[in-house]
Amino acid sequence: MIKTKRMVLKPLTYKELGILLDNRPDSLGEISLAGLTKGDIPRRPVEIKREKMRALPQEEHIWCTYFLMIDHEMQKAVGMLGFKGVPVDGEVEVGYGTAESCRGRGYMSEALGGLLDWAAGTGRCRKVTADTHVDNTTSQRVLHKCGFIRGGESGEMVHFGKVLG
Repeated sequence: MIKTKRMVLKPLTYKELGILLDNRPDSLGEISLAGLTKGDIPRRPVEIKREKMRALPQEEHIWCTYFLMIDHEMQKAVGMLGFKGVPVDGEVEVGYGTAESCRGRGYMSEALGGLLDWAAGTGRCRKVTADTHVDNTTSQRVLHKCGFIRGGESGEMVHFGKVLG
């Protein structure tokens, strides 16, 4: 678990990711998922994460899973974020999404900052990258707030990077 000012970031297990895909539950233990719509749980990325986790030892799963962003006061999920694999040569890509009903409140900037601090503390990660759609200015603002530098564009995507340390 990673703690920030307003949230707890809970790494989801392989089984919990499966529950999100199969059941679309209203809760996960004591955590309300009522604020997450079907569109807030990206089916294909969750399936990809499970495929990666299946091929790795359990101690590496944390690099491939989603962290559920939980507002600790309300015990309510407000989004998900996570890395897209185990760091390679100290570099890893991050992906994220805030529940539509919770956007515009600074949750993602706070959560991403917490995740970056955690990654830096592992000693295994020196750089984090992220890609956003060229029209997704909200996501680009989050990355800028968290210290990412725009690295260029290719097609419809804008590339960002941040050196940790």
